[in-house]
Amino acid sequence: MTMRCGKTALCWLAAALSLPAQTVIIRAGSLLDGKGGIARNREIVVEGNRIASVSGAKTAATYDLSRYTVMPGWIDVHVHLSGHFNGGRGGRGGESPQQAALYTAGNAYATLLAGFTTVQSLGSPVDVTVRDLINTGVIPGPRILTAIRMIRDTSWSMEQIREEVRRLKAEGADVIKVYGSQSIRDGGGPSLSA
Repeated sequence: MTMRCGKTALCWLAAALSLPAQTVIIRAGSLLDGKGGIARNREIVVEGNRIASVSGAKTAATYDLSRYTVMPGWIDVHVHLSGHFNGGRGGRGGESPQQAALYTAGNAYATLLAGFTTVQSLGSPVDVTVRDLINTGVIPGPRILTAIRMIRDTSWSMEQIREEVRRLKAEGADVIKVYGSQSIRDGGGPSLSA
């Protein structure tokens, strides 16, 4: 896989983690451990898509990032990967399902290159297809948790909501998105009863 990362260490780490199963050694000048600590001159051993170890050993690094700081992948808990500009206008619609999948895959790839290794994409059926292709290694992208679509029908009974949750789970939803309140544009009141 050819990636244009320039001198961005985070981009190189994201690229290394998106490669097919192999052992990769990344030498980091500084390493943010994700718990508030900073380690200097560390080597990160990645096996497949998992970090196997971090040590101070000096071996032949696959990627020498000794001039850079390496940090854990970022997590974004509210994205819409299927959103894009269509003819200069924001939004979705008007394209074929194949085009929608390609836009979504492109956004997932750009998100990975920006350093996000996990996202929660809240509200599009195409997320399932893209998530599954990423999970099988067919295309590069972050780990995707998807809601597929949101629950927002104010006329549903509790049992209808439960049935929709079951249906979403059967369709592959990882999370459930519920609109508990209206948009501020619509007054901000409750959208579901207590």
